[in-house]
Amino acid sequence: MPAKVWKKVVRIQREFLWGGGRGGKKISWVRWSVVCQDKKKGGLGVRDIRLVNISLLSKWHWRLLLPGRPLWKDVLVAKYGEQILHK
Repeated sequence: MPAKVWKKVVRIQREFLWGGGRGGKKISWVRWSVVCQDKKKGGLGVRDIRLVNISLLSKWHWRLLLPGRPLWKDVLVAKYGEQILHK
């Protein structure tokens, strides 16, 4: 996901959590990194959307490099070429 998109998603999450709107800003009393921490560590357990995106892309990249030719891999090869399998 492009950086512009995940930044917008995080902004929407922050506005929801802290009650900020388009017109004004509210004070955030806790750092966003603390909000994204696990509940057991004192956070709220909100998932960092950027890290989720990176992990999902890595998962698909791993599956792409595994042997075998499922249909979705054939579609990617048809669209982007055979070199996608060697990256």
